[in-house]
Amino acid sequence: MKNHTIQVFICLCLFGISIGASAQQSALNKVYYDMSYGLHTYGGATSPDGGFIITGVIYNSQGHVMKIDPSGNMEWAKAFDNITFEDVICEQDSSVVAAGSYYQSENSSLGLVKLNYQGDTIWTRNIAVSYFPKNICLRKSTDGGYLISASIENYGNPYQSEALLAKTSSEGNLIWARTFNAISHIDYVYSVAELPDGNLMMCGESRSYNPYKSQLLLVTTDENGNVITSKVMNDSLMITTSAIDITVVEDGVVLFSLLNNEVSAIKLDFDFNPVWSNRYFQYNNNMHINKYGNLIKSNDGGFLLASPSFGFSSFIKINSFGEMVWSQMVFMELVEAMHASEGGFMLLGNGPVYGVKTIPGYFPQIGAYRTDSTGTGGSCIYNNLNHHENYSPVFMDIIMQSSSVGFQQNKIYTVSDFTLLNSDTCVAFIGNIESHNFSKDKIRIFPNPTKDIFSIELPGNLSYTFRQLEIYRTDGVMVYQTINADCLTKGVNTGQLNNGLYFVKLYTSIGTFSGKLIIHK
Repeated sequence: MKNHTIQVFICLCLFGISIGASAQQSALNKVYYDMSYGLHTYGGATSPDGGFIITGVIYNSQGHVMKIDPSGNMEWAKAFDNITFEDVICEQDSSVVAAGSYYQSENSSLGLVKLNYQGDTIWTRNIAVSYFPKNICLRKSTDGGYLISASIENYGNPYQSEALLAKTSSEGNLIWARTFNAISHIDYVYSVAELPDGNLMMCGESRSYNPYKSQLLLVTTDENGNVITSKVMNDSLMITTSAIDITVVEDGVVLFSLLNNEVSAIKLDFDFNPVWSNRYFQYNNNMHINKYGNLIKSNDGGFLLASPSFGFSSFIKINSFGEMVWSQMVFMELVEAMHASEGGFMLLGNGPVYGVKTIPGYFPQIGAYRTDSTGTGGSCIYNNLNHHENYSPVFMDIIMQSSSVGFQQNKIYTVSDFTLLNSDTCVAFIGNIESHNFSKDKIRIFPNPTKDIFSIELPGNLSYTFRQLEIYRTDGVMVYQTINADCLTKGVNTGQLNNGLYFVKLYTSIGTFSGKLIIHK
């Protein structure tokens, strides 16, 4: 057993980068959890009183809708049997409408519920569809009704998926529902928006096989769901492209898109002509749920993108021309950004992070972090590197088949109150919430950011035997590994690694220690 202070010498490149955000007056770090089943969120909505609605799944075959005040204190929480809530709207009267996938006796349908401002149920609706809905998006239409898009998946042999678009009245009663699919393709839709002329636009991806290719999909319909135009992105250099979210502006639409799983944004006019497009070199990966983030407008005419990833997610501000203004790393699987008071934002996501589902004591949990107008707030958010590059998308027509589907059902929902524990902290890195402590089992890495060589210190005066050192990207891919103890004295050359955030793991005879490293050359 030897007492080591790991010396891995390095050249420091500061470039004015701040590591770790200082706590702001508007900052809030909250984690919500229980010790029985665990729960996750698919997203939320801002309430007119400054609070927030959070929806998602409890891992006992229930869905949840809960309300927190601006300080993160729980006001009410409701559990619904046999449903997973994936999207929610908060109305001007503070009532709440949530949409999800309802399942019972091997049958699945779209579920829609409306609650008053105290969480009491006003009405419930179910729309029977052919197979299993997921990627559910709920939007308010200009006539007071609701638009619902989803991917309808058939897990038979062969596997199939098609896009669904439904329209309901303000009371949730079904007006029409249609499915859409390209011949010999597997289609997914992630978001829907109403255009200024009353037409509708869905965005998602269309996958083909032999060889595999996933293409960004855009479909416009009239107000009754009849196809007007359908297009896919045509790029021979891109294996996977998709559009995750869509927002309408005065002269077109802006898409939150993924290019080979990298975050990007595209602005199109209403005739599908590109106005600008940029990629931001941040990876998008989801671990816990099938939610890929969201896009919202900022108050100054720009846009904000919330993108999940392993370890650190990305929260990115771009201006009205798609140029990156700032970027933050968020310690959780980020699924949704919402506007908060004082020009700030509320970020919702899930934990624990970094693929710990097999660790004993694992409890799924929800993180809620409030930031200021620059995305800064608390100890769970760190400044990221700013970099973007222009990209020129090309679109081509694709033929979409469409058919009427669905009918309204009467379903009895079992609703109950439930309670949650909460803690003023970040989501767990490993294990459950009570094992999470940013000072415990954490190495000190310095200088940080670094260029190619860094030093490590363990907490306290510990004696141990070195076993292994590993470095991981935020998407979970290991990029460096050594079992040579000489790295403790001679250093590790990381010159081959690109700029960005990495996780460092040190395995010793007394346990595993971890820390976060930023490389900036």
